[in-house]
Amino acid sequence: MDGSGCAPAEAPGFRAETNHNGNNCATVRLIGELDIASADAARRALDLLDAGIQQIVLDLSHITFCDAAGVRFLLTAQEQARTTGMNLVVRHPSRSVRRVLAITGNLHAICPTDPSADEEPEPPDLRHPATANSSPTGIA
Repeated sequence: MDGSGCAPAEAPGFRAETNHNGNNCATVRLIGELDIASADAARRALDLLDAGIQQIVLDLSHITFCDAAGVRFLLTAQEQARTTGMNLVVRHPSRSVRRVLAITGNLHAICPTDPSADEEPEPPDLRHPATANSSPTGIA
């Protein structure tokens, strides 16, 4: 980690910012797209945390897109935190994160204590086919 508090965990369209909050707690803010191209960078951001960290707050408020690889990263990160005696808490999932977690049935598994997890994700705008699904061609 460099002196600015930012972990060198980046990928095209993605970066992670890490702040140590004291009391063995760190907040990792993921920014951009959490997908197959960035899941390894997100994992590196967690791996670069100091050994004494007992609680990780994963801030997803700036994630603009999340696919199945992003969901897999979140599930794996929670499991690895549990097996190493750490507590990983997901906070402020963006609308796109809540939507993919709801579709995959993982919303309350990933965000059990986040009040925004109870909000219904906004349905796709069917007037604009490009927003109706994640395929750039508009074909599901």
